[in-house]
Amino acid sequence: MFTAYGRNRDRFMDFAVRYLAEQNYFGKDAEFKMYMFETTNEQENYLKEQKNTADKKVIDQNKYHQGRLTCFKTYQKHKDDYQNWDDPFVFQNNAFQIVLTFSNGERKKFSIQRKLLIYLLEDALFNHSDSIEDKGKQLLEDYFFNTLMPDFEEAKGSYKTSDDVNWKHRKLLPKRLIYTVHPPRRTDSEEQIHPFEKILRETQEQERRYRLLLGKAKNMKLKEEFIKRNKGKHFKLRFIRKAWHLMYFREIYERRAKEHSHHKSFHITRDEINDFSRWMYAFDEVPPYKVYLRNMLQRKKFMENEEFAELFEKGKSLDEFYHLTKQEFSKRIKNNLFQLKVDSERQYAEVLSKKLVYINLSHFIKYLKCEREN
Repeated sequence: MFTAYGRNRDRFMDFAVRYLAEQNYFGKDAEFKMYMFETTNEQENYLKEQKNTADKKVIDQNKYHQGRLTCFKTYQKHKDDYQNWDDPFVFQNNAFQIVLTFSNGERKKFSIQRKLLIYLLEDALFNHSDSIEDKGKQLLEDYFFNTLMPDFEEAKGSYKTSDDVNWKHRKLLPKRLIYTVHPPRRTDSEEQIHPFEKILRETQEQERRYRLLLGKAKNMKLKEEFIKRNKGKHFKLRFIRKAWHLMYFREIYERRAKEHSHHKSFHITRDEINDFSRWMYAFDEVPPYKVYLRNMLQRKKFMENEEFAELFEKGKSLDEFYHLTKQEFSKRIKNNLFQLKVDSERQYAEVLSKKLVYINLSHFIKYLKCEREN
């Protein structure tokens, strides 16, 4: 029996996944996505040793979630490593991931969302009178081969030639991929907003809200106290990063990645983002910061873009960068200079190849109903 207190930390998924793992519901060889280490010190020691002994390509393959290293391993392997650590599972987008080895030897990675977990837990608790070991794997294997894949292959093969979208298309294919052939039906009252126009509107709304809060602080004679706590830099830097990427960085990064194969160092990395943010926030107050910024951006080859280099040299503060960037971003939207990426099957290769299996809940429920009727 497990008990959790406090409404702000719902531990249903922790307890449910742990119970199913302990009972080997998905099989003894099921590999769960877990955090690699329980403590920060363990992770830091591992990374230090890895930095000295491993190849850079190996280090670049490290996977993180919320700053912690992740891996796939069986629950038994986890218990061998940590006898008292009960909640190593990674939950991302309200789901957990698991790798199952089917009876034919094929391995599949599943992403199982919270709402689906409820039905798996119901099956484990109420549909079996004896041991539930392997029952979950058998259920998902039967669903995958006998229901999901036949319907999926039918939907994938017909969405381009079909006159209309049917329920299988909607349930089993990415929505944006379907829209490339069957655009969404919008009413005249629904405004179609360019994605980059949406970015601009969001930052304008944040700017308006900041001015409103500042005005309230002035009226209450708390302006200095307010500015100490909130200089209005966070939303400006967030917009600058997005806009610079879309206008200048992305093209250079993609060209270099294509020439040399993908490499994280061609863009601002996880380790460098803190330095980038700190220098951007205060380079008008600390002159060397602009030099540091320039050196970083030169290493990334971003200064090869003459328009960006000119903008960078003009800026004397974060506020100036913000206004210069917003002006250029607005001009590009107005003149339709942005090229939207067209969604294609290549972008959804992992989903369409079923290397990572997402289960549509209503499709799975329909399968369960058919099984019970039979």
